[in-house]
Amino acid sequence: MAIRPRVRNLYYLKLIEPKNKQINALSFKRKAIDQWIDDLPTINKGMVTRQFHDKIKQINNTIIDFQEQFDTLEALQPMYYTIEEFLHSKICGQYLPLSEQVQKIVVLHVDILHEYANAYWYLLKTGAQQPGGRSFVKKMPVLVHRLIRLLGNILKTHYLANLAEPTWIWMDIHSLFNILPDKTCEKSKIREYAISGEANTTIADTYKQIIALSTADPFGMYNREILRTNHFLTRWAPAIKLEKIAPGLIPLGYFVSMDDDKAPSWATISVDLDEESDIYQIYMDDMIKLMLKESDVVQTNLGRYYAATAYPFTHNCFDHELIKHLQRQWEGKPLRQPVTFDSSLHREVAIGLNAISQALIDINNNKTPALFQAEVAAGKNLKCSLDSGNQVAIGSLVSYRKADSDKHHFGLGIISRMFTPNTESDTQFELKNITNSVQAVTIELVVEDNKKTKDKKTIEKDPNYSHTTALSFQKRNNGKIRHFLVIESRSFKVDDTIVIHDSGQSYGAVLIKQNNLGLAYVILEYQSITVVKQLEAIPVTGYDFL
Repeated sequence: MAIRPRVRNLYYLKLIEPKNKQINALSFKRKAIDQWIDDLPTINKGMVTRQFHDKIKQINNTIIDFQEQFDTLEALQPMYYTIEEFLHSKICGQYLPLSEQVQKIVVLHVDILHEYANAYWYLLKTGAQQPGGRSFVKKMPVLVHRLIRLLGNILKTHYLANLAEPTWIWMDIHSLFNILPDKTCEKSKIREYAISGEANTTIADTYKQIIALSTADPFGMYNREILRTNHFLTRWAPAIKLEKIAPGLIPLGYFVSMDDDKAPSWATISVDLDEESDIYQIYMDDMIKLMLKESDVVQTNLGRYYAATAYPFTHNCFDHELIKHLQRQWEGKPLRQPVTFDSSLHREVAIGLNAISQALIDINNNKTPALFQAEVAAGKNLKCSLDSGNQVAIGSLVSYRKADSDKHHFGLGIISRMFTPNTESDTQFELKNITNSVQAVTIELVVEDNKKTKDKKTIEKDPNYSHTTALSFQKRNNGKIRHFLVIESRSFKVDDTIVIHDSGQSYGAVLIKQNNLGLAYVILEYQSITVVKQLEAIPVTGYDFL
């Protein structure tokens, strides 16, 4: 008789007992399901999603033969991945707070995954309780694999929408991983039907992929970067090694506790373990080597966040900044150094270059700036209720000041990490500091004929050229003051001569360095060179024959 592994109860997934008897005995036969799939209006993906969702709910509410339910769920696998790609396309690229429509899409996607996982969970739990032969035991690796994959996809969807991880989901993932013997988890290959093509993976491979994605700091990644990274983790993650820690001291590094509803974490100090602890050390060195060997690293002057959208997520093209982010995260040396706030006082915040510039101008003109309040959470997060007029994304530009500080004292940073807690509607985000003092200026490009004058004491400015909004700040480096501008336009480049207008005065400058900043910004370093002489404006008139 085949030995049945013990199946414990799960917490995130619920065992739903079907109540409705099957009206049509043929409706869940394989031929009927295949015909149902063939009849779907594949061009209308919204309709396909609705019918798929309804079918899964029907399965969960109907008493069906074990083999028929298993065959039906497996037949729906390729369709699910088509729907997943469709729903991801609706979620990716969105700013927070998500629009009401996108929120509905996220809720729908999670509900589809939850219903689908519950259907597999019912088979696993009830099958383990029923007497039977080898048929069920042979199906157990498939059932466990599908459940871990679907729960991992729920996590991935939360990451894409910057939503905190659901309570109890990690406990279920750990519990499922521990159902079968290690040999079965590591050796039994299960066919997957991802949109990028079929692949054979093990239970251990899938579990490691979820671990790797969660430790990559997905809340600090652009959502298309999450998709790209997760796709290639199918190849990289199997190189991760998991070793059970004997009672005693846990070494420094990443570890995962199988007894807790917690994601893997990094231990900065050694921790005493009791005799009952079920903790595994996670070794990622081989995975990092494989990533560096296989990745087609691209250098682009348009920045990490543009690179995430320039290629389909299935293309092996990684921006060098993303590779550095992943490598440092998996080595336990994250690049993020968030702003820490020295008090719990509220901060006044403006989001986006234009909004920041206007707020600074209003303050200089003794007007009330358009700022909103943000609370300090955990010493490094700003928490606030955002609306459609103040949407944010990873890499968005933010200015901030204490509510009781000098009215001209504004810091400047970009959002390096953000999420929305499960119990709140407020968004929390961390900032990477750029400067502690910033001011609003405008700049314009010097006309081509005048560029040669940049070595003279005076250059002539063409008043017909439009002004570009910019933010200006200084930094002291080795006793030398360096000058910078932050802009959204990519029409300026190194060696350009520009005119800077600052609080009623104008001066010329030459651009000496250019780097990308955040989501869509450019940071320019410049040297002041000249005093500006105003040219007489050339009148613009219509054609004399019109």
